[in-house]
Amino acid sequence: MKRLLLLALLAGCGKAPVAPRGGRPDGPLAVTTTEARTVKWEQRLLCVGTLLPAQESRLSAEVEGRIEKTHVEVGDTVKAGQDLAQIDTASYQGLVNLHTANHNKAQINADNQSTNLERLEKLRATGAVSSTAYDEAASAQKAALAEVAATKAQLGGATTSLKRSTLRAPFDGRITERLVTDGDFARIGTVLYHILDDSTLRFRAEIPERHAARVKQGQTVRIRVDAYADREFTGQITWVNPAVNPDSRAVAIEARVENKDTLLKAHAFARGELITDAGADTLIVPGDAVVTFAGVNKVFLIADGKAVPHEVTLGERRGADQAILSGIQPGDKVIASALSKVQPGVAVSVK
Repeated sequence: MKRLLLLALLAGCGKAPVAPRGGRPDGPLAVTTTEARTVKWEQRLLCVGTLLPAQESRLSAEVEGRIEKTHVEVGDTVKAGQDLAQIDTASYQGLVNLHTANHNKAQINADNQSTNLERLEKLRATGAVSSTAYDEAASAQKAALAEVAATKAQLGGATTSLKRSTLRAPFDGRITERLVTDGDFARIGTVLYHILDDSTLRFRAEIPERHAARVKQGQTVRIRVDAYADREFTGQITWVNPAVNPDSRAVAIEARVENKDTLLKAHAFARGELITDAGADTLIVPGDAVVTFAGVNKVFLIADGKAVPHEVTLGERRGADQAILSGIQPGDKVIASALSKVQPGVAVSVK
């Protein structure tokens, strides 16, 4: 019995311990590395904003009266100067006719008074007319001329009202809302239509204050909207606000976007990519090589056979590549595998 136990103990002592996968228990951790490299990348700023129409107006009645006729509906395309509605045009035409007649009558009277005054001036030279009669004729002529001026002003006002009784489109555009119908009574200031020009749209957005120096007039903006998620529209920055919004601490920008096919809708939400540099040198590493903990981003390099962490500032990530703004240099070898086991100072070997 003792002999069997001794043989069992000897057999157990002869077995070697099983090494864990990856090398000896006390050996370095096997890892792979990748080189931080510089590539040409577009430098972009992402932003969100709204597509505003080139022009937009609420068209109101400039005279008072009943709506005689509306000529357009929502969605209609109109040209500048096109008639949209008529407001009691017949009544205003009647006032023009009345004041025209009064003006003509006053003009005839003034002409007669002027002729009479000229006749009396000739007779006055011979002493055939008294000074009193001449003065009375001169006063009558002045009164007649004043009446001409008054009736002319009244006629001008009536003509303006007649012109304003027909509501016309102020610019080429499309009707987005009609607020009255035939027979409604409109007062001065009553809104009749909404009209906008969407042949060109204005992409209005805000850029964080820290990026304001990168944004300039003339830069390209690529626009996407949810309605056409697979399509890209381009525009050009037309202005950058010189002041920072004190509430959002951001800088407003506006870009002009052509809308010839009228696919884009005014007041739609849009996402923008502002191209600040078409081909800037950018340092990149694989995105999986970056370790983030407690808000700190790090990559691991190898020095003297050990893993050394380097805090990095991240730029944009595109696909599998992560842009690095600072923290490492081009050509640095970055650990790209077994990162869940890599700790500062741990011994590593490159596969």
